[in-house]
Amino acid sequence: MLRRSCISRLPLLLATAIVAAALGDACVETIANSGVIGRGYADNNHLSVVPALVAGVCLLLIAVVVRCIQLLRRTRERKPRPVTSPIFDAACVYALQLAALFAMETIERITYGGTVAFGSAWLGGPVWFSLLTHASLAYLCILVAVRFTHSAANRCAVLVAIALGFFLIDPAGATLRAARRNDAAFLHAERFCVRSTGERAPPCLPAPI
Repeated sequence: MLRRSCISRLPLLLATAIVAAALGDACVETIANSGVIGRGYADNNHLSVVPALVAGVCLLLIAVVVRCIQLLRRTRERKPRPVTSPIFDAACVYALQLAALFAMETIERITYGGTVAFGSAWLGGPVWFSLLTHASLAYLCILVAVRFTHSAANRCAVLVAIALGFFLIDPAGATLRAARRNDAAFLHAERFCVRSTGERAPPCLPAPI
């Protein structure tokens, strides 16, 4: 069950890790270059930050779609929502984040004729400061990402459920088929709206005359 949950949440975790790596890379290098936390650090190459942010945002949108599909399926099949720990999510994000950071720094070096970033140079600053900064960003970013994806996916799923209800209207628009009020798709749409909003959903179809 845990393995299946991790696989289904991989787009969200990976998207969060890439965004956190990009933000952390720019933050650590900027502070390290200022000399506040020690001298000898000078890395003004932020070539990979913007592409990483774009890639992370795109993956985050994919995570919203995946979450929306999960909500619709879970409501139809009446499956309980899996409970995940923020600490576990942050640990997964942190591991992926460091891997993404290493890849970003290596790409930057190779682009300018350098080699693979060995040692701790790819961290962009003092080891303790870089690891602490990235760990903090991993936790904060996963909290924001989870809240955003859940909110966006819930709204999208409700819209899809309401749209399914409207599809039950007779294409001619003149009459309504009362029998369709017992259709499984309509009942599923109405039930999902009730569960998502916490209230009684407005009727998707007007009462037949």
